[in-house]
Amino acid sequence: MGRGLAAELSRRHDFSNQVEFCAGQGLTGYSGNDESCTGTKGVQSVDVAQPGWTIGRDIGRGEAVERELDAFIEKRHEQRRRTEGERAIEAAWRESARREEARRREENRSDWLAWYRRLERGYLERAAACCQRAEALEEMETSERKSA
Repeated sequence: MGRGLAAELSRRHDFSNQVEFCAGQGLTGYSGNDESCTGTKGVQSVDVAQPGWTIGRDIGRGEAVERELDAFIEKRHEQRRRTEGERAIEAAWRESARREEARRREENRSDWLAWYRRLERGYLERAAACCQRAEALEEMETSERKSA
């Protein structure tokens, strides 16, 4: 922006709540037909928030547009699913995930079974050792009674 244009813009407008900027037609598609900037091609006005005001004064409109887009996407997705059905890649992935989950469950089940068998074997060995000690104690008591 040249000095002459900046001076002209500052004379014509109060910049307390507005900022003007130049944008090339190639980038924005702006035709340059702006009544407030008749002498400058490609100048657009933008409101700037005053100190203390909220910056996004019209956020609700953007949120509404986002909801509309989401609804549109969901509607098209449902239409595609009704006409084409589920996609083959997604179906194959679901099937492989189901098989992997079944394999993992079976592996976990066999691991738990092996753990419980080791635990049972440990208890049986401990019970057998206790039984042997009890028999040894009984034999000692009977031999002491006989000798006494």
